[in-house]
Amino acid sequence: MVLHRRGLNVKQGPQWVPGIWLGNTEQEDLHVVATCDGITKGKAILRTSTAWRPIWLFLVKDKPYQSTRKRVPRTLTFGGTVTPKPVTHVQPEGQDEETIDYDARDVRDYAERRPHDTDDEGDGLQEEQDRKREAEDESFSPRKTVKLQDGGDQEVGDEHPPILSESELEIVDQAAGFEEISRLLDMKVLREPTPEVRERGTLLTTRSVYDWRNRGGWKRRCRYVAREFKGYSKNTAETFAPTAGIGSRLILLLHVYLGWCLSFVDIKDAFLLVDQQKCVLVEEVQDGTDGVWILGKCLPGQRNAAARFFTFVSKHLEELEMENTPLVPSLFRHRTRQVALCSHVDDWVLCGEQGDLLSLVSRIKEKFTISGGDVIPAPDQDPQDAVRFLKKRRFFTTEGVVVAPHEKYVDELIKMFQVEGYKPKPTPDISQ
Repeated sequence: MVLHRRGLNVKQGPQWVPGIWLGNTEQEDLHVVATCDGITKGKAILRTSTAWRPIWLFLVKDKPYQSTRKRVPRTLTFGGTVTPKPVTHVQPEGQDEETIDYDARDVRDYAERRPHDTDDEGDGLQEEQDRKREAEDESFSPRKTVKLQDGGDQEVGDEHPPILSESELEIVDQAAGFEEISRLLDMKVLREPTPEVRERGTLLTTRSVYDWRNRGGWKRRCRYVAREFKGYSKNTAETFAPTAGIGSRLILLLHVYLGWCLSFVDIKDAFLLVDQQKCVLVEEVQDGTDGVWILGKCLPGQRNAAARFFTFVSKHLEELEMENTPLVPSLFRHRTRQVALCSHVDDWVLCGEQGDLLSLVSRIKEKFTISGGDVIPAPDQDPQDAVRFLKKRRFFTTEGVVVAPHEKYVDELIKMFQVEGYKPKPTPDISQ
Protein backbone atom coordinates (compact mmCIF):
# COMPACT_ATOMS: atom_id res chain seq x y z
CA MET A 1 0.00 0.00 0.00
CA VAL A 2 1.28 3.43 -0.99
CA LEU A 3 0.03 7.00 -1.42
CA HIS A 4 0.36 8.20 -5.00
CA ARG A 5 0.51 11.88 -5.93
CA ARG A 6 -1.83 12.69 -8.78
CA GLY A 7 0.02 15.86 -9.79
CA LEU A 8 0.96 19.38 -8.76
CA ASN A 9 -1.89 21.11 -10.64
CA VAL A 10 -4.74 18.91 -9.40
CA LYS A 11 -7.61 21.15 -8.23
CA GLN A 12 -10.44 18.66 -7.80
CA GLY A 13 -10.21 15.85 -5.29
CA PRO A 14 -7.29 14.89 -3.08
CA GLN A 15 -3.76 15.31 -4.33
CA TRP A 16 -2.59 12.01 -2.76
CA VAL A 17 -4.64 8.85 -3.36
CA PRO A 18 -4.06 5.35 -1.90
CA GLY A 19 -3.32 2.36 -4.09
CA ILE A 20 -1.26 -0.78 -4.64
CA TRP A 21 2.27 -0.30 -5.94
CA LEU A 22 2.87 -2.51 -8.97
CA GLY A 23 6.37 -1.51 -10.12
CA ASN A 24 8.29 0.94 -12.29
CA THR A 25 8.20 1.61 -15.99
CA GLU A 26 11.35 0.71 -17.88
CA GLN A 27 11.82 3.87 -19.96
CA GLU A 28 10.41 6.77 -17.88
CA ASP A 29 11.15 5.17 -14.46
CA LEU A 30 7.64 6.10 -13.24
CA HIS A 31 5.81 4.38 -10.40
CA VAL A 32 2.80 2.31 -11.52
CA VAL A 33 0.00 2.29 -8.93
CA ALA A 34 -3.40 0.55 -9.08
CA THR A 35 -6.13 2.77 -7.60
CA CYS A 36 -9.92 2.75 -7.50
CA ASP A 37 -9.94 4.93 -10.63
CA GLY A 38 -7.58 2.72 -12.61
CA ILE A 39 -3.88 2.31 -13.29
CA THR A 40 -1.94 5.57 -12.81
CA LYS A 41 1.69 6.58 -13.22
CA GLY A 42 3.70 9.21 -11.41
CA LYS A 43 7.04 10.17 -9.89
CA ALA A 44 6.11 10.54 -6.20
CA ILE A 45 4.81 7.91 -3.76
CA LEU A 46 4.70 7.60 0.03
CA ARG A 47 4.50 4.52 2.23
CA THR A 48 1.42 4.04 4.36
CA SER A 49 1.37 3.07 8.03
CA THR A 50 -0.33 -0.23 7.08
CA ALA A 51 1.84 -2.13 4.65
CA TRP A 52 -0.93 -4.34 3.25
CA ARG A 53 -4.73 -4.35 3.12
CA PRO A 54 -6.34 -7.33 1.35
CA ILE A 55 -9.59 -5.43 0.83
CA TRP A 56 -7.85 -3.27 -1.77
CA LEU A 57 -7.55 -6.24 -4.10
CA PHE A 58 -11.34 -6.03 -4.57
CA LEU A 59 -11.35 -2.22 -4.96
CA VAL A 60 -8.85 -2.11 -7.81
CA LYS A 61 -10.59 -1.25 -11.05
CA ASP A 62 -8.15 -2.47 -13.71
CA LYS A 63 -5.82 -5.42 -13.93
CA PRO A 64 -2.02 -4.94 -13.59
CA TYR A 65 -1.46 -5.57 -17.31
CA GLN A 66 -4.09 -2.99 -18.31
CA SER A 67 -3.28 0.67 -18.79
CA THR A 68 -5.40 3.80 -18.92
CA ARG A 69 -3.21 5.19 -21.68
CA LYS A 70 -4.94 4.87 -25.03
CA ARG A 71 -3.02 3.51 -27.93
CA VAL A 72 -2.61 5.95 -30.81
CA PRO A 73 -2.93 4.25 -34.19
CA ARG A 74 0.03 4.63 -36.49
CA THR A 75 -0.52 6.27 -39.88
CA LEU A 76 1.40 5.21 -42.94
CA THR A 77 2.96 7.99 -45.06
CA PHE A 78 3.93 7.59 -48.66
CA GLY A 79 6.59 9.39 -50.63
CA GLY A 80 9.10 9.69 -47.79
CA THR A 81 12.82 9.27 -48.07
CA VAL A 82 14.11 5.74 -48.19
CA THR A 83 17.54 4.88 -46.83
CA PRO A 84 19.28 2.58 -49.28
CA LYS A 85 20.86 -0.59 -47.99
CA PRO A 86 24.64 -0.84 -48.14
CA VAL A 87 25.81 -2.96 -51.04
CA THR A 88 29.10 -4.67 -51.74
CA HIS A 89 30.75 -3.05 -54.71
CA VAL A 90 31.82 -5.20 -57.63
CA GLN A 91 34.00 -3.26 -60.04
CA PRO A 92 33.19 -4.03 -63.69
CA GLU A 93 36.02 -4.89 -66.00
CA GLY A 94 37.62 -1.86 -67.61
CA GLN A 95 36.19 0.65 -65.09
CA ASP A 96 38.56 3.15 -63.52
CA GLU A 97 39.09 3.52 -59.80
CA GLU A 98 37.86 7.13 -59.89
CA THR A 99 34.34 6.10 -60.96
CA ILE A 100 33.82 3.78 -57.97
CA ASP A 101 31.06 4.68 -55.47
CA TYR A 102 33.16 5.61 -52.44
CA ASP A 103 30.21 5.28 -50.02
CA ALA A 104 29.73 1.66 -51.02
CA ARG A 105 33.47 1.05 -50.88
CA ASP A 106 33.64 2.41 -47.31
CA VAL A 107 30.87 0.06 -46.28
CA ARG A 108 32.70 -2.84 -47.91
CA ASP A 109 36.02 -1.99 -46.26
CA TYR A 110 34.35 -1.64 -42.84
CA ALA A 111 32.70 -5.03 -43.24
CA GLU A 112 36.02 -6.61 -44.15
CA ARG A 113 37.80 -5.06 -41.17
CA ARG A 114 35.07 -5.97 -38.65
CA PRO A 115 33.30 -9.15 -39.77
CA HIS A 116 30.30 -10.52 -37.88
CA ASP A 117 30.81 -13.09 -35.14
CA THR A 118 30.46 -16.57 -36.59
CA ASP A 119 30.93 -20.07 -35.34
CA ASP A 120 33.91 -20.50 -37.65
CA GLU A 121 35.79 -17.76 -35.83
CA GLY A 122 35.15 -19.43 -32.48
CA ASP A 123 36.25 -22.78 -33.87
CA GLY A 124 39.46 -21.26 -35.20
CA LEU A 125 40.22 -19.69 -31.85
CA GLN A 126 39.60 -22.99 -30.08
CA GLU A 127 41.83 -24.84 -32.55
CA GLU A 128 44.60 -22.30 -32.03
CA GLN A 129 44.40 -22.73 -28.26
CA ASP A 130 44.49 -26.52 -28.63
CA ARG A 131 47.60 -26.31 -30.83
CA LYS A 132 49.34 -24.14 -28.22
CA ARG A 133 48.53 -26.62 -25.45
CA GLU A 134 49.79 -29.56 -27.51
CA ALA A 135 52.98 -27.69 -28.36
CA GLU A 136 53.63 -26.84 -24.72
CA ASP A 137 52.62 -30.38 -23.62
CA GLU A 138 50.25 -28.86 -21.06
CA SER A 139 47.06 -30.45 -19.76
CA PHE A 140 44.67 -27.70 -18.70
CA SER A 141 41.70 -28.68 -16.52
CA PRO A 142 39.59 -26.23 -14.49
CA ARG A 143 37.97 -29.21 -12.77
CA LYS A 144 39.48 -31.68 -10.39
CA THR A 145 39.82 -35.40 -11.01
CA VAL A 146 38.02 -37.93 -8.81
CA LYS A 147 37.25 -41.64 -8.94
CA LEU A 148 33.93 -42.81 -10.36
CA GLN A 149 32.15 -45.97 -9.36
CA ASP A 150 33.41 -47.84 -12.41
CA GLY A 151 37.01 -47.15 -11.30
CA GLY A 152 37.98 -44.73 -14.07
CA ASP A 153 39.44 -41.26 -13.62
CA GLN A 154 37.17 -38.55 -15.01
CA GLU A 155 37.09 -34.81 -14.77
CA VAL A 156 34.23 -33.67 -12.57
CA GLY A 157 33.44 -30.57 -10.59
CA ASP A 158 31.82 -29.95 -7.26
CA GLU A 159 28.73 -28.39 -8.84
CA HIS A 160 28.73 -30.01 -12.28
CA PRO A 161 28.39 -33.64 -13.41
CA PRO A 162 31.40 -35.43 -14.93
CA ILE A 163 32.26 -34.96 -18.59
CA LEU A 164 32.35 -38.29 -20.44
CA SER A 165 32.83 -39.29 -24.04
CA GLU A 166 30.03 -40.97 -25.99
CA SER A 167 31.47 -44.45 -25.50
CA GLU A 168 32.06 -43.92 -21.78
CA LEU A 169 28.59 -42.43 -21.31
CA GLU A 170 27.06 -45.42 -23.10
CA ILE A 171 28.79 -47.82 -20.71
CA VAL A 172 27.60 -45.84 -17.66
CA ASP A 173 24.04 -45.70 -19.06
CA GLN A 174 23.98 -49.47 -19.58
CA ALA A 175 25.03 -50.04 -15.97
CA ALA A 176 22.38 -47.61 -14.70
CA GLY A 177 19.70 -49.22 -16.89
CA PHE A 178 20.58 -52.72 -15.65
CA GLU A 179 20.35 -51.49 -12.06
CA GLU A 180 16.91 -49.96 -12.70
CA ILE A 181 15.48 -53.10 -14.36
CA SER A 182 16.84 -55.29 -11.56
CA ARG A 183 15.21 -53.02 -9.00
CA LEU A 184 11.82 -53.24 -10.77
CA LEU A 185 12.07 -57.04 -11.00
CA ASP A 186 12.81 -57.30 -7.29
CA MET A 187 9.84 -55.03 -6.47
CA LYS A 188 7.53 -57.24 -8.60
CA VAL A 189 6.77 -54.32 -10.88
CA LEU A 190 7.85 -56.42 -13.87
CA ARG A 191 6.98 -60.13 -14.10
CA GLU A 192 7.29 -62.90 -16.64
CA PRO A 193 4.01 -63.39 -18.58
CA THR A 194 2.16 -66.61 -19.38
CA PRO A 195 1.09 -67.50 -22.95
CA GLU A 196 -2.53 -66.61 -22.14
CA VAL A 197 -1.56 -63.18 -20.89
CA ARG A 198 0.47 -62.47 -24.02
CA GLU A 199 -2.65 -62.75 -26.17
CA ARG A 200 -5.05 -60.57 -24.16
CA GLY A 201 -2.58 -58.01 -22.80
CA THR A 202 -2.25 -54.42 -24.04
CA LEU A 203 1.26 -53.35 -25.09
CA LEU A 204 2.54 -50.11 -23.55
CA THR A 205 5.55 -48.33 -25.02
CA THR A 206 8.28 -47.28 -22.60
CA ARG A 207 11.61 -45.49 -22.54
CA SER A 208 14.57 -45.04 -20.19
CA VAL A 209 15.36 -41.56 -18.89
CA TYR A 210 18.90 -40.85 -17.68
CA ASP A 211 20.18 -38.01 -15.55
CA TRP A 212 22.93 -37.20 -13.05
CA ARG A 213 22.25 -37.09 -9.32
CA ASN A 214 24.61 -35.78 -6.66
CA ARG A 215 24.18 -37.88 -3.53
CA GLY A 216 27.55 -37.54 -1.84
CA GLY A 217 29.09 -37.93 -5.30
CA TRP A 218 27.82 -37.84 -8.87
CA LYS A 219 25.97 -40.95 -10.00
CA ARG A 220 24.15 -41.77 -13.22
CA ARG A 221 20.48 -42.59 -12.60
CA CYS A 222 18.03 -44.37 -14.88
CA ARG A 223 14.25 -44.32 -14.62
CA TYR A 224 11.98 -46.66 -16.58
CA VAL A 225 8.95 -44.56 -17.62
CA ALA A 226 5.90 -45.10 -19.81
CA ARG A 227 4.98 -43.32 -23.02
CA GLU A 228 1.22 -43.09 -23.13
CA PHE A 229 -0.40 -40.38 -25.22
CA LYS A 230 -4.07 -39.62 -25.68
CA GLY A 231 -4.17 -36.01 -26.76
CA TYR A 232 -7.54 -36.12 -28.52
CA SER A 233 -9.50 -37.55 -25.60
CA LYS A 234 -12.53 -35.43 -24.66
CA ASN A 235 -13.01 -37.04 -21.25
CA THR A 236 -10.27 -36.48 -18.67
CA ALA A 237 -12.22 -37.60 -15.61
CA GLU A 238 -10.29 -40.87 -15.37
CA THR A 239 -6.95 -39.04 -15.34
CA PHE A 240 -7.92 -36.26 -12.89
CA ALA A 241 -5.91 -36.18 -9.66
CA PRO A 242 -6.53 -33.47 -7.02
CA THR A 243 -3.53 -31.24 -6.35
CA ALA A 244 -2.62 -29.09 -3.37
CA GLY A 245 -3.87 -25.75 -4.71
CA ILE A 246 -5.29 -23.63 -1.91
CA GLY A 247 -4.98 -26.53 0.52
CA SER A 248 -1.27 -25.91 1.14
CA ARG A 249 -2.03 -22.27 2.02
CA LEU A 250 -4.75 -23.32 4.43
CA ILE A 251 -2.24 -25.59 6.15
CA LEU A 252 0.09 -22.61 6.61
CA LEU A 253 -2.79 -20.57 8.05
CA LEU A 254 -3.38 -23.28 10.64
CA HIS A 255 0.29 -23.04 11.58
CA VAL A 256 0.23 -19.24 11.86
CA TYR A 257 -3.08 -18.72 13.68
CA LEU A 258 -3.27 -21.87 15.82
CA GLY A 259 0.45 -22.35 16.45
CA TRP A 260 0.46 -25.94 15.17
CA CYS A 261 3.65 -27.66 14.02
CA LEU A 262 4.41 -28.59 10.42
CA SER A 263 5.99 -31.58 8.74
CA PHE A 264 6.86 -32.13 5.07
CA VAL A 265 6.83 -35.69 3.68
CA ASP A 266 7.84 -37.17 0.32
CA ILE A 267 6.60 -40.66 -0.64
CA LYS A 268 9.31 -42.71 -2.34
CA ASP A 269 8.44 -44.66 -5.52
CA ALA A 270 4.85 -43.52 -5.26
CA PHE A 271 3.49 -44.85 -8.58
CA LEU A 272 5.27 -48.19 -8.18
CA LEU A 273 3.02 -48.93 -5.18
CA VAL A 274 -0.23 -48.87 -7.19
CA ASP A 275 -1.49 -52.05 -8.88
CA GLN A 276 -2.50 -52.05 -12.52
CA GLN A 277 -6.23 -52.38 -13.15
CA LYS A 278 -5.76 -53.94 -16.59
CA CYS A 279 -3.37 -56.42 -18.15
CA VAL A 280 -0.52 -54.28 -19.50
CA LEU A 281 2.59 -55.58 -21.27
CA VAL A 282 5.91 -53.82 -21.87
CA GLU A 283 8.80 -54.81 -24.09
CA GLU A 284 11.95 -56.23 -22.57
CA VAL A 285 15.00 -54.01 -22.86
CA GLN A 286 17.58 -56.78 -22.62
CA ASP A 287 19.98 -57.22 -25.51
CA GLY A 288 19.13 -59.89 -28.04
CA THR A 289 15.59 -60.53 -26.79
CA ASP A 290 12.20 -59.51 -28.14
CA GLY A 291 10.02 -60.71 -25.27
CA VAL A 292 7.59 -58.84 -23.06
CA TRP A 293 6.97 -58.38 -19.34
CA ILE A 294 3.77 -57.99 -17.36
CA LEU A 295 3.57 -54.53 -15.83
CA GLY A 296 2.10 -55.18 -12.40
CA LYS A 297 2.38 -51.61 -11.07
CA CYS A 298 1.90 -48.14 -12.49
CA LEU A 299 4.83 -46.35 -14.10
CA PRO A 300 5.62 -42.62 -14.24
CA GLY A 301 4.30 -41.35 -17.55
CA GLN A 302 0.98 -43.20 -17.50
CA ARG A 303 -1.88 -40.77 -17.89
CA ASN A 304 -3.99 -42.26 -15.09
CA ALA A 305 -1.13 -43.05 -12.69
CA ALA A 306 -1.64 -39.92 -10.58
CA ALA A 307 -5.40 -40.49 -10.29
CA ARG A 308 -4.92 -44.12 -9.26
CA PHE A 309 -2.28 -43.13 -6.71
CA PHE A 310 -4.69 -40.62 -5.13
CA THR A 311 -7.35 -43.33 -4.83
CA PHE A 312 -4.75 -45.67 -3.36
CA VAL A 313 -3.65 -43.04 -0.82
CA SER A 314 -7.21 -42.07 0.11
CA LYS A 315 -7.97 -45.65 1.13
CA HIS A 316 -4.88 -45.82 3.36
CA LEU A 317 -5.61 -42.43 4.93
CA GLU A 318 -9.18 -43.54 5.63
CA GLU A 319 -7.75 -46.45 7.61
CA LEU A 320 -5.86 -43.83 9.66
CA GLU A 321 -9.20 -42.08 10.44
CA MET A 322 -8.55 -39.25 7.99
CA GLU A 323 -11.32 -37.73 5.89
CA ASN A 324 -11.37 -35.13 3.11
CA THR A 325 -13.93 -32.66 1.79
CA PRO A 326 -15.39 -32.48 -1.74
CA LEU A 327 -14.55 -28.76 -1.89
CA VAL A 328 -10.80 -29.42 -1.49
CA PRO A 329 -10.28 -33.17 -2.12
CA SER A 330 -6.54 -32.98 -1.41
CA LEU A 331 -7.12 -31.61 2.13
CA PHE A 332 -7.60 -34.24 4.87
CA ARG A 333 -8.32 -33.94 8.59
CA HIS A 334 -8.37 -36.42 11.46
CA ARG A 335 -11.77 -37.28 12.89
CA THR A 336 -10.74 -37.05 16.54
CA ARG A 337 -7.25 -35.50 16.72
CA GLN A 338 -5.96 -32.00 15.97
CA VAL A 339 -4.07 -32.74 12.77
CA ALA A 340 -4.58 -32.03 9.06
CA LEU A 341 -2.86 -33.13 5.84
CA CYS A 342 -2.62 -31.74 2.30
CA SER A 343 -1.41 -33.98 -0.55
CA HIS A 344 0.07 -33.05 -3.90
CA VAL A 345 0.54 -36.48 -5.50
CA ASP A 346 3.55 -37.84 -3.54
CA ASP A 347 4.42 -34.57 -1.71
CA TRP A 348 2.54 -34.03 1.56
CA VAL A 349 2.47 -31.30 4.18
CA LEU A 350 1.06 -32.08 7.64
CA CYS A 351 0.02 -29.68 10.39
CA GLY A 352 -1.23 -30.28 13.92
CA GLU A 353 -0.44 -30.46 17.60
CA GLN A 354 3.04 -31.85 18.12
CA GLY A 355 1.92 -35.09 19.78
CA ASP A 356 -0.81 -35.80 17.21
CA LEU A 357 1.52 -34.84 14.37
CA LEU A 358 4.28 -37.21 15.45
CA SER A 359 1.76 -40.02 15.89
CA LEU A 360 0.45 -39.56 12.35
CA VAL A 361 3.93 -39.40 10.85
CA SER A 362 4.93 -42.63 12.59
CA ARG A 363 1.84 -44.42 11.26
CA ILE A 364 2.56 -43.15 7.73
CA LYS A 365 6.10 -44.55 7.99
CA GLU A 366 4.61 -47.98 8.70
CA LYS A 367 2.78 -47.97 5.35
CA PHE A 368 5.15 -46.04 3.06
CA THR A 369 8.83 -45.36 2.58
CA ILE A 370 9.18 -41.63 3.08
CA SER A 371 11.79 -38.92 3.30
CA GLY A 372 11.41 -35.97 5.64
CA GLY A 373 8.92 -36.09 8.47
CA ASP A 374 10.80 -33.73 10.80
CA VAL A 375 8.82 -31.32 12.99
CA ILE A 376 9.05 -27.73 11.78
CA PRO A 377 9.86 -25.20 13.06
CA ALA A 378 12.54 -26.77 15.23
CA PRO A 379 13.70 -25.04 18.43
CA ASP A 380 16.94 -24.02 16.70
CA GLN A 381 15.24 -23.13 13.38
CA ASP A 382 17.21 -20.47 11.50
CA PRO A 383 14.93 -17.83 9.90
CA GLN A 384 17.27 -17.76 6.89
CA ASP A 385 17.08 -21.55 6.44
CA ALA A 386 14.44 -22.24 3.78
CA VAL A 387 12.14 -25.27 3.77
CA ARG A 388 11.40 -26.29 0.17
CA PHE A 389 8.05 -27.68 -0.88
CA LEU A 390 6.53 -27.73 -4.39
CA LYS A 391 9.31 -25.60 -5.94
CA LYS A 392 8.88 -22.83 -3.37
CA ARG A 393 10.88 -21.71 -0.36
CA ARG A 394 9.31 -21.13 3.05
CA PHE A 395 11.08 -19.07 5.70
CA PHE A 396 9.77 -19.37 9.26
CA THR A 397 10.17 -16.08 11.15
CA THR A 398 8.76 -14.67 14.37
CA GLU A 399 6.17 -12.70 12.36
CA GLY A 400 4.94 -15.65 10.29
CA VAL A 401 5.84 -17.65 7.18
CA VAL A 402 7.43 -15.98 4.15
CA VAL A 403 6.79 -17.85 0.89
CA ALA A 404 9.31 -17.13 -1.89
CA PRO A 405 9.80 -18.66 -5.35
CA HIS A 406 12.75 -20.81 -6.29
CA GLU A 407 16.02 -18.99 -6.88
CA LYS A 408 16.46 -20.30 -10.39
CA TYR A 409 13.21 -18.66 -11.60
CA VAL A 410 14.51 -15.14 -10.91
CA ASP A 411 17.91 -16.00 -12.38
CA GLU A 412 16.32 -17.39 -15.54
CA LEU A 413 14.10 -14.30 -15.93
CA ILE A 414 17.12 -12.01 -15.56
CA LYS A 415 18.98 -13.96 -18.24
CA MET A 416 15.92 -14.10 -20.49
CA PHE A 417 15.40 -10.31 -20.46
CA GLN A 418 19.18 -9.63 -20.44
CA VAL A 419 19.15 -7.28 -17.45
CA GLU A 420 22.16 -8.70 -15.57
CA GLY A 421 24.04 -5.38 -15.63
CA TYR A 422 21.07 -3.11 -14.95
CA LYS A 423 21.08 -0.84 -11.93
CA PRO A 424 18.60 -1.95 -9.23
CA LYS A 425 15.67 0.35 -8.53
CA PRO A 426 14.35 1.21 -5.06
CA THR A 427 10.92 -0.15 -4.10
CA PRO A 428 8.52 0.70 -1.25
CA ASP A 429 9.09 -2.74 0.31
CA ILE A 430 9.11 -2.38 4.10
CA SER A 431 11.42 -5.38 4.54
CA GLN A 432 14.35 -3.53 2.97
